Amino acid sequence: MGGGADVDAAFRKRVFPRIKGGDVVVLRTSGKDGYNTYFGGLLQADSVETLMVRRRSHANSDYVNWVVRQAEFLWIAGGDQSDYLNRWKGTRLQESINFVYEKGGVIGGTSAGSVVQSEFIYDPDGVRGARSPEAVGDLCHRSSNISTGFLKTNLMRGVIADSHFEQRDRMGRLLAFMARLAPGAVGLGVDEQTSIFFTADGTGVVDGQNAVYVLKPDGRSRLARATCDEPIYYEKLLRHRLTAGHTYSMETHTSTVTPTRIGIDGSIKDYYLGAPYAPAAY
Repeated sequence: MGGGADVDAAFRKRVFPRIKGGDVVVLRTSGKDGYNTYFGGLLQADSVETLMVRRRSHANSDYVNWVVRQAEFLWIAGGDQSDYLNRWKGTRLQESINFVYEKGGVIGGTSAGSVVQSEFIYDPDGVRGARSPEAVGDLCHRSSNISTGFLKTNLMRGVIADSHFEQRDRMGRLLAFMARLAPGAVGLGVDEQTSIFFTADGTGVVDGQNAVYVLKPDGRSRLARATCDEPIYYEKLLRHRLTAGHTYSMETHTSTVTPTRIGIDGSIKDYYLGAPYAPAAY
């Protein structure tokens, strides 16, 4: 889920049929417990518990890990993905989140809570978040740090996710991150008030008001310039723009929508090669 208002339909149509009540656990390092009432009603949950896991000692505690491992649905709230990695990566909590996935539970999150679910994680860690104009201008910009080694979700291998996507113009920076990870990295950008839910066979379906973008290189794509201190040139990547009801398979990389092509040339002011967010023309 891409941040902003939560997508009620995604919880009703995608999560509820799979947990049918069940126990829900919310993880966060800041904020409040408003999800307790929200999920209790929307999902008719047997229980909902919010855990404020602010310290690595908490992430290694018996109680936190016992609660997490009971969950049928585990939700990672919005916040700061660097904070999550610094406090949870390499702890028992990391193992417990993976355990929920491996036992067949549902894992989800919004904003930072969605970003940490991909194999590659944008991790600014103490610096101001990357903006598209600066990210496309330097492959190794100091704000473009990427981490890995958190969750083991099979379908998210080779993927880097981003949230608040069109609303904060993050297409450029996601393409820049993909250039840094080339060859082969897949980008997944999710707009605010929008979600994509993946089933075990790799099929993702979109709910919400805006769009989800899947970016993928193929035989026609070309990374012509990717050097530290130099602007990036990456052209002709496939861009699938998905809205409510559209699907995309992370296993077969097929979709119910026809892709367009997108790229970046960081050496020019209007650095997009192609329309970044426009619907495909037919």
